[in-house]
Amino acid sequence: STALVDDVTRILVELGGGHLLADPAAHQLIRSQLGPASLRHGTTFTVSGAPRWSHHVLDAVLKVIPLERLGVHFHDTHGRALANVYVALTYGVATVDSSAGGLGGCPYAPGASGNLATEDLVQMLHEMGIETGVDLDQVLDASFHMETLLGRKLPSRHLQVARSHRA
Repeated sequence: STALVDDVTRILVELGGGHLLADPAAHQLIRSQLGPASLRHGTTFTVSGAPRWSHHVLDAVLKVIPLERLGVHFHDTHGRALANVYVALTYGVATVDSSAGGLGGCPYAPGASGNLATEDLVQMLHEMGIETGVDLDQVLDASFHMETLLGRKLPSRHLQVARSHRA
Protein backbone atom coordinates (compact mmCIF):
# COMPACT_ATOMS: atom_id res chain seq x y z
CA SER A 1 0.00 0.00 0.00
CA THR A 2 1.08 3.61 -0.34
CA ALA A 3 0.64 6.14 2.41
CA LEU A 4 0.65 9.85 1.54
CA VAL A 5 2.35 11.97 4.19
CA ASP A 6 2.59 15.75 4.50
CA ASP A 7 0.58 16.52 1.36
CA VAL A 8 2.57 14.11 -0.80
CA THR A 9 5.97 15.44 0.23
CA ARG A 10 6.97 11.86 1.07
CA ILE A 11 5.58 8.55 0.02
CA LEU A 12 6.19 5.43 2.05
CA VAL A 13 5.84 2.16 0.27
CA GLU A 14 5.19 -0.47 2.91
CA LEU A 15 6.08 -3.80 1.44
CA GLY A 16 3.96 -6.49 3.03
CA GLY A 17 5.24 -9.55 1.20
CA GLY A 18 6.65 -7.52 -1.68
CA HIS A 19 3.73 -7.97 -4.05
CA LEU A 20 3.53 -4.24 -4.69
CA LEU A 21 6.79 -4.11 -6.61
CA ALA A 22 5.92 -7.13 -8.75
CA ASP A 23 2.84 -5.36 -10.09
CA PRO A 24 3.35 -3.05 -13.13
CA ALA A 25 0.19 -1.15 -12.15
CA ALA A 26 1.80 -0.38 -8.79
CA HIS A 27 4.82 1.09 -10.58
CA GLN A 28 2.47 3.38 -12.51
CA LEU A 29 0.68 4.36 -9.29
CA ILE A 30 3.99 5.25 -7.67
CA ARG A 31 5.02 7.34 -10.69
CA SER A 32 1.65 9.12 -10.89
CA GLN A 33 1.53 9.93 -7.17
CA LEU A 34 5.16 10.80 -6.66
CA GLY A 35 5.46 14.17 -8.38
CA PRO A 36 8.30 16.07 -6.66
CA ALA A 37 8.10 13.84 -3.58
CA SER A 38 10.58 11.37 -2.23
CA LEU A 39 10.04 7.67 -1.72
CA ARG A 40 10.81 5.66 1.42
CA HIS A 41 11.34 1.90 1.28
CA GLY A 42 10.07 0.62 4.60
CA THR A 43 9.76 -2.60 6.51
CA THR A 44 7.81 -3.36 9.65
CA PHE A 45 7.89 -6.93 10.91
CA THR A 46 7.41 -9.38 8.04
CA VAL A 47 10.03 -11.45 6.25
CA SER A 48 10.70 -8.35 4.18
CA GLY A 49 12.86 -7.21 7.10
CA ALA A 50 15.71 -9.47 5.96
CA PRO A 51 18.63 -7.56 4.38
CA ARG A 52 18.47 -9.73 1.25
CA TRP A 53 14.91 -8.46 0.81
CA SER A 54 16.18 -4.87 0.87
CA HIS A 55 18.47 -5.74 -2.06
CA HIS A 56 15.45 -7.04 -3.98
CA VAL A 57 13.30 -4.03 -3.10
CA LEU A 58 15.97 -1.45 -3.89
CA ASP A 59 16.74 -3.12 -7.23
CA ALA A 60 13.04 -2.88 -8.14
CA VAL A 61 12.38 0.61 -6.78
CA LEU A 62 15.45 2.12 -8.43
CA LYS A 63 14.03 1.06 -11.81
CA VAL A 64 11.25 3.63 -11.35
CA ILE A 65 12.57 6.17 -8.83
CA PRO A 66 15.80 8.18 -9.10
CA LEU A 67 18.29 7.48 -6.29
CA GLU A 68 18.32 11.10 -5.11
CA ARG A 69 14.58 10.85 -4.34
CA LEU A 70 14.81 7.59 -2.39
CA GLY A 71 15.10 7.14 1.35
CA VAL A 72 14.62 4.24 3.74
CA HIS A 73 12.64 3.66 6.93
CA PHE A 74 13.20 0.53 9.00
CA HIS A 75 11.65 -0.85 12.16
CA ASP A 76 14.02 -2.88 14.32
CA THR A 77 11.68 -5.72 15.26
CA HIS A 78 14.16 -8.48 14.46
CA GLY A 79 17.31 -6.40 15.06
CA ARG A 80 17.84 -5.99 11.30
CA ALA A 81 17.43 -2.25 10.85
CA LEU A 82 21.15 -1.40 10.79
CA ALA A 83 21.88 -4.27 8.40
CA ASN A 84 19.15 -2.97 6.10
CA VAL A 85 20.60 0.56 6.32
CA TYR A 86 23.98 -0.83 5.35
CA VAL A 87 22.42 -2.44 2.28
CA ALA A 88 20.78 0.88 1.37
CA LEU A 89 24.10 2.70 1.81
CA THR A 90 25.75 0.32 -0.68
CA TYR A 91 23.17 1.49 -3.21
CA GLY A 92 23.98 5.14 -2.48
CA VAL A 93 20.87 5.95 -0.46
CA ALA A 94 21.61 9.01 1.67
CA THR A 95 18.30 9.53 3.50
CA VAL A 96 17.45 7.29 6.45
CA ASP A 97 14.55 7.79 8.87
CA SER A 98 15.16 7.11 12.56
CA SER A 99 13.79 8.12 15.95
CA ALA A 100 15.51 9.00 19.21
CA GLY A 101 15.67 5.95 21.44
CA GLY A 102 13.91 3.84 18.84
CA LEU A 103 10.55 5.36 19.75
CA GLY A 104 7.60 4.57 17.59
CA GLY A 105 6.04 1.46 16.28
CA CYS A 106 3.37 0.54 13.84
CA PRO A 107 -0.35 0.83 14.63
CA TYR A 108 -1.29 -1.84 12.09
CA ALA A 109 1.46 -4.32 13.05
CA PRO A 110 0.83 -5.69 16.54
CA GLY A 111 4.07 -6.77 18.16
CA ALA A 112 6.28 -4.66 15.92
CA SER A 113 8.95 -2.88 17.89
CA GLY A 114 10.01 0.71 17.48
CA ASN A 115 11.80 2.42 14.68
CA LEU A 116 15.52 2.39 14.08
CA ALA A 117 17.07 4.34 16.95
CA THR A 118 18.82 7.54 15.87
CA GLU A 119 21.72 6.94 18.27
CA ASP A 120 22.27 3.42 16.88
CA LEU A 121 22.26 4.78 13.34
CA VAL A 122 24.52 7.75 14.08
CA GLN A 123 26.99 5.56 16.00
CA MET A 124 27.24 3.13 13.07
CA LEU A 125 27.63 5.91 10.50
CA HIS A 126 30.31 7.66 12.56
CA GLU A 127 32.19 4.37 12.99
CA MET A 128 32.04 3.98 9.19
CA GLY A 129 33.57 7.43 8.79
CA ILE A 130 30.34 8.98 7.50
CA GLU A 131 29.82 12.51 8.82
CA THR A 132 26.23 13.14 9.87
CA GLY A 133 26.30 16.55 11.53
CA VAL A 134 24.41 14.96 14.43
CA ASP A 135 25.71 15.36 17.98
CA LEU A 136 25.41 11.85 19.39
CA ASP A 137 25.59 13.07 23.01
CA GLN A 138 22.60 15.36 22.44
CA VAL A 139 20.59 12.51 20.93
CA LEU A 140 21.47 10.35 23.94
CA ASP A 141 20.41 13.13 26.32
CA ALA A 142 17.08 13.44 24.49
CA SER A 143 16.54 9.68 24.64
CA PHE A 144 17.36 9.51 28.36
CA HIS A 145 14.90 12.36 28.90
CA MET A 146 12.22 10.47 26.96
CA GLU A 147 12.82 7.41 29.15
CA THR A 148 12.21 9.57 32.21
CA LEU A 149 9.03 11.05 30.76
CA LEU A 150 7.68 7.67 29.64
CA GLY A 151 8.80 5.81 32.75
CA ARG A 152 10.35 2.96 30.77
CA LYS A 153 13.58 1.98 29.03
CA LEU A 154 13.75 2.57 25.28
CA PRO A 155 14.94 -0.17 22.90
CA SER A 156 18.04 1.57 21.53
CA ARG A 157 21.13 -0.61 21.80
CA HIS A 158 23.52 2.33 22.00
CA LEU A 159 21.37 3.85 24.73
CA GLN A 160 21.77 0.62 26.76
CA VAL A 161 25.54 0.89 26.47
CA ALA A 162 25.54 4.60 27.33
CA ARG A 163 23.30 3.90 30.35
CA SER A 164 25.91 1.49 31.76
CA HIS A 165 28.64 4.10 31.33
CA ARG A 166 26.61 6.85 33.00
CA ALA A 167 25.64 4.75 36.02
